[in-house]
Amino acid sequence: MVLSILGCCGAYCQNRLLIGIYLIILLIIVIIQLIIALTASLFIGDIPGIIQRGWTDSTDENRVILEHSFDCCGFINRTDFPGTSCITPDYDNYPGCFLTIVHYLYDKFDTVAIVAGVFGGLELLGFMMSCILCTQMPRYDKVLSESERLWKKSRDASA
Repeated sequence: MVLSILGCCGAYCQNRLLIGIYLIILLIIVIIQLIIALTASLFIGDIPGIIQRGWTDSTDENRVILEHSFDCCGFINRTDFPGTSCITPDYDNYPGCFLTIVHYLYDKFDTVAIVAGVFGGLELLGFMMSCILCTQMPRYDKVLSESERLWKKSRDASA
């Protein structure tokens, strides 16, 4: 929000310094987002291993919370992790949590990738428009020298 206000104030006031600061901060944000996106795309293949390590390292309480949240039972099936709430035969038809969580994360990854791509595209568009605006803005030293020239010309004409 502060960045947007900075860019708007710079454009409204035709202040190259504010637009320049806006450009630099926006460029840093875009670079950070690209690094995060590349890191996430590199580690997408590690999701099953991460889930397995998380499941084995978690407590029974956390496993029960996951089982209730994802409507699943056990890691692969209901008998592989005793101590969870899936011991009774009522849970025979429930799938294992491993595949349920993996499918959930892969589905969400696609959504996050699309949203991140749209926001990244909009940020790059804002960056390009700000660059154009900054280059088309008059420089104040040129404006001052032009106004001084006109002032001298009008002074000489009146004398």
